[in-house]
Amino acid sequence: MKKVSAEEIEKLFEFTRNHYVEYYDLQIELVDHLACAIEEKWEKDDTISFEKALKDVFAEFGIFGFSELVDERRKK
Repeated sequence: MKKVSAEEIEKLFEFTRNHYVEYYDLQIELVDHLACAIEEKWEKDDTISFEKALKDVFAEFGIFGFSELVDERRKK
């Protein structure tokens, strides 16, 4: 089974920062979630690219992406 590489993990951190997640602890949680979800997609079809799997997983967050999670974190 394919695993998310260290380089891809860095890309996930960059991805979260590019989507306005400034809290490091929230970035860690999201990167873990994204990496696990990508690996689940690879279990079903290991020919899917990292970028395609990430796009599909991020789409599951809906139209607002990470913004609802960031807003919740700000309130705390």
